[in-house]
Amino acid sequence: MSLSTLGIVFTQDRKTIVFTGLISIRESVTVTVADGAALIASGLVLKIQNKYNNGETTPIATLSTWTADGVDAVGTMNTNTTEAIAEFVNAGNQACKPFNALLFATGDPSLQANGSILIKNFPSSVTTDPVTIDQAATIAENTAAILLRVAYADFSGVVDDPTSTSSIADNRAKLIEILAILRND
Repeated sequence: MSLSTLGIVFTQDRKTIVFTGLISIRESVTVTVADGAALIASGLVLKIQNKYNNGETTPIATLSTWTADGVDAVGTMNTNTTEAIAEFVNAGNQACKPFNALLFATGDPSLQANGSILIKNFPSSVTTDPVTIDQAATIAENTAAILLRVAYADFSGVVDDPTSTSSIADNRAKLIEILAILRND
């Protein structure tokens, strides 16, 4: 299995961070911190958390086990976490959301960088076997639900005369009412 890759370049004196690569939830990610090997002994940590919360929040992913690869620090981060999946529970299939990324050393302690990272939704489950969706049954269920709502819609008062301009406003109001019933508002 090939892993997604995330490259990190940080500037410690400015506390800035730049990422290369795009990651998603529900995957394993190979993370490389350029010139980060010297920080491994100081307890290098990458923490990704909700960008819009104030203060420290429960992370959606963390990485604290690193190996040196020359001058770089390399590790594998798991984004298949309950917290990461919860952040995307109402997001669209192609959603891409910003998160706060902190790179720090616990031994000093010292903040190396603080910035934003984009993470893409991966709406499929990798923890269970894929389920085959019966599209015909789904369409039939949705059609039945729509027809049930239509049965409760009151079409009385709708004028079926395309030449009548006086009833356009009345028809518009009635059709808006019917649409609300069909949408289940």
